[in-house]
Amino acid sequence: MRPLSPVPFAALVLAGAGLACADRTSRGGLPGGQGGGEGGGGEGEGEGEGEGEGEGEGEGEGEGEGEGEGEGDDGPSPWDPATDPWADDTFLKDGIGPKERTPFQTSLTVVFTKPVAGGGGRELYFYRGPGPEGGTVNKIRLRDFGAPSNPYVSSDGNFVTFFESGGSAIGLSDLRIFSESRATKRVLVADPGQQVGNPVLSAGAEVIAYQLTEGGSKKLYLFDTVLEETTPVWELPGNTGFPRISDPGDAVFFHSDSNAAQVHEVIRWTPAAGPRNVSESSTSQDQHPEVSRNGETACWRRSSSQTDLVGNIVIWADNIRRDITKEHGATLFLRNHFDCQIAAGGRHVVFRAHGENTRLAWLAKGAFWLYDLNAHEHYLLPEPEGVDKDQEYSPWRLSSDGRYVVFAAHPLGSDRPDVFALDLVTGSTYNLTDSPDAEGLGTPGVN
Repeated sequence: MRPLSPVPFAALVLAGAGLACADRTSRGGLPGGQGGGEGGGGEGEGEGEGEGEGEGEGEGEGEGEGEGEGEGDDGPSPWDPATDPWADDTFLKDGIGPKERTPFQTSLTVVFTKPVAGGGGRELYFYRGPGPEGGTVNKIRLRDFGAPSNPYVSSDGNFVTFFESGGSAIGLSDLRIFSESRATKRVLVADPGQQVGNPVLSAGAEVIAYQLTEGGSKKLYLFDTVLEETTPVWELPGNTGFPRISDPGDAVFFHSDSNAAQVHEVIRWTPAAGPRNVSESSTSQDQHPEVSRNGETACWRRSSSQTDLVGNIVIWADNIRRDITKEHGATLFLRNHFDCQIAAGGRHVVFRAHGENTRLAWLAKGAFWLYDLNAHEHYLLPEPEGVDKDQEYSPWRLSSDGRYVVFAAHPLGSDRPDVFALDLVTGSTYNLTDSPDAEGLGTPGVN
């Protein structure tokens, strides 16, 4: 019988679900509440003294006894797909079928902006290596482009798209080419009175989804970089944005408030079916969707209003929605949840739980959590180390294999921000740039 790794919050999830699953509960006791320490495994009852919620009670038949407040073992085991006790199991719920595991990537590409030395705009750079160590940093040649913003990397790590500050044009760079004349080109130029922004790429950079602002409304379009043709996705008046695209380019997710209630809804668009409201909520604010590579699984943030302190993370798979942070009336830690990210296969979702009502305050408070859709489990993930949480930092992004969180922040004792990668498996934090020049705090892109 395989031992059950300590999984925080699993007791609450199982109790709330009211599920009789003898095979699972016989594998060992569940830990107590999260805190400075955890009660031991088996039949122990622990009460953590940190920011965790609840008094967990293990009811399994595991061996050992653990009691204590902030004492016991070192806390929950880190998520490790190589030794994940649920790696070969599926725990079907709500009719959602099993999703594939995402193999780890053999290369890591991170794109970031950097202020021009001496002032006067920004430049675009990228890190590429087999992982967060052993790579190199190179400058992306932009020729006569303006300051680049919001870089987005294709899942294969070979292409990056961005928009010029001010929304005048969208650029596309082939990271395999270093020729001054061929590396980067303008693929779209805004007409007078228009602004383009937030471009995202399919694999191979064959399709770009982007946002166009005109006359106070934000619309959404696709651009075929091979045929050089534009396809409208969403042209209704309102606030439409945050597009995400599948690897084949045949599914686009975005949020829009183009409805009578003027609440944000998540829309899925395909060439065959057109737009479809997949959030199906007339009262909640559903925003910031992320999508799996095949376009069949997505996650997004849901709240009762745009400024509500308590938000939840919803996943959509097999045409079914599941709230993974609020089940049967129990909200995970009763905290804000922002910026879910989803691994390529759609099985693993990483999200941030913290007590601030701004998505930019993620590093100062809270914790990363991983949700395994197959096992219906939550794992507490490591936190970044060696960075100054009291200074400004960028939003975070997840690599498509679900292993690395990348962000820009200040190293401890430094006033010059760098780009970091947190390995969610080992818990190590790596400095990808370590430059004497400030890298800037723009949100990095990652494959």
